Amino acid sequence: MRPRDYLHQEACERLPAVLSAAGIGPRILLGHSDGASIATIYAGTIADPLLRGVVQLAPHFVVEEQALAGIRAIREAWATTDLRRRLRKYHGPNTDHLFRQWTETWLDPGFQAWNITSEMSRVTVPTLLVHGAADQYGTERQVAVARGVARCSLGAIIMPGIGHSPHLEAPEVTTAVVSEFVIPIAGRVGV
Repeated sequence: MRPRDYLHQEACERLPAVLSAAGIGPRILLGHSDGASIATIYAGTIADPLLRGVVQLAPHFVVEEQALAGIRAIREAWATTDLRRRLRKYHGPNTDHLFRQWTETWLDPGFQAWNITSEMSRVTVPTLLVHGAADQYGTERQVAVARGVARCSLGAIIMPGIGHSPHLEAPEVTTAVVSEFVIPIAGRVGV
């Protein structure tokens, strides 16, 4: 199992190292699911003068029963379908390890108190949240949580009939809404 603070480790240790090594100047972070939560933690924790915006696709700010039910269902699919083979295309020989780490961490009773609303409340750059109304890992409560604590300019798009992966389920619409958010920021600062 991963440590319960693995998302904070990724945001506060690994992501800064990656950005530094890549030499990326002014930036807009875009993350999906755990990656969106990592981008939020980074933006709300790291004083990054080069950060210009954040795009959150299906982020998690709190643990919901919907997410746990979705993870239990995908764990069952792992055991009974060709899911392992399909994920191997993306994760290669690490597939089994990664899947086990992810499911065990999120389903650990000690992880149920995980909450990044404080980090979201400290984000100061413009932020776009894209949530699928049929997301099997989170309800519109995630959007409400972000709206309730955000001090930044926060745009939220709820996509009817879309699940946890708007970029895969509705790529044209997702690209359009993200572009509409990113292009003005990029044009102002030369991202």
